[in-house]
Amino acid sequence: MKLFWSLLLCAAVIFAPSTFSAAQAPRINTANIECREYQDSVSNETIFALSVEAYQNLWGNVVKWMAKVEDNKVNGWTHKYTVDGDADFSCTVWENNYNKNTYAMVLSGTDDLLQEPLETYLPMMVNEELCPQLKQTVEQTKKMNTHGLNRIDRLYITGYSLGGYLSNFLATELVDDANGYETNISLSDISPTLLIENVKCVSFAAPGFYIEKLDIPAINNVIDRIANSVNKVTSWTKAKMGRDAEGLYDDTITNILNGRDPVANLPIAIVNIMNFLKKPIDIKVPEKAFRQVGKVIKVENPGEPPLAKTPLLGALIQKMVSVETDSIAGVLYHAPDTYFKCIDMIEQGKCTVL
Repeated sequence: MKLFWSLLLCAAVIFAPSTFSAAQAPRINTANIECREYQDSVSNETIFALSVEAYQNLWGNVVKWMAKVEDNKVNGWTHKYTVDGDADFSCTVWENNYNKNTYAMVLSGTDDLLQEPLETYLPMMVNEELCPQLKQTVEQTKKMNTHGLNRIDRLYITGYSLGGYLSNFLATELVDDANGYETNISLSDISPTLLIENVKCVSFAAPGFYIEKLDIPAINNVIDRIANSVNKVTSWTKAKMGRDAEGLYDDTITNILNGRDPVANLPIAIVNIMNFLKKPIDIKVPEKAFRQVGKVIKVENPGEPPLAKTPLLGALIQKMVSVETDSIAGVLYHAPDTYFKCIDMIEQGKCTVL
């Protein structure tokens, strides 16, 4: 009789109609991080889409159009909130659809192409005190739990261009904290359940940290004083680079870049600008004056930018990029459509891991 009731109960469970739709299904437990849906949501392609989606304003719309990314829509993630701060800072936070208590902090790239290079990039790299955007990166990450995110077990950090630099800085701070160094933010500031092995940073087209002074010849006293005031390596950069040399950031941070991108390879950008302006000043740029931290995956040459194949603009773009490789047109290799090609080439193994 006991066997009869057991069989009857099993039959009832097997043949009972399901009361859950796919949309109503509960989130996958954190232990099941190997499921295909979750892995797709944290692939390079999807994280790249998150990094591009964070852009705001007119330039942001252009970037999203090139990357074919819709506002507040990225497969596998639900947009939680956006912060538009001071100094052209913005970030978005996302919740993963397949893994419980998993979130992404995404830092926006450059929104103001005219002011930010002078007002942000330079002080960001050479000022001992953190610039406004670095400070806001830290402050807004600390405030994640004030937006109803009471428990964060896994955290993805990403950004494109300037956003990649900000994401790298944030990730180094969290790794430093986990290793007992003094930092501006700690893992516990974000969530008491967050461990460093569950923090992953993937950045795209990020400029490297400034680690070696440029060789700028003294032309006169005024220029010499200006050069010395901005041509310096900060103590916090030296400290992070020393830890990076020991491989401290390799498990947490991955930088994806292409070898022809002048922003990701700032020495190229400096040479491009000087050539474009036709300045006779002989500035010697050390090859490693700017360096990314963590694991760097580099595509040496992704070929022509995909935009070169667009109607009307295509012929002009092809002519620009076919000139000398150090022309100002090299900025086209910083466009997000080029990074789609880089990601494809990385999946095919056509890359170098530095």
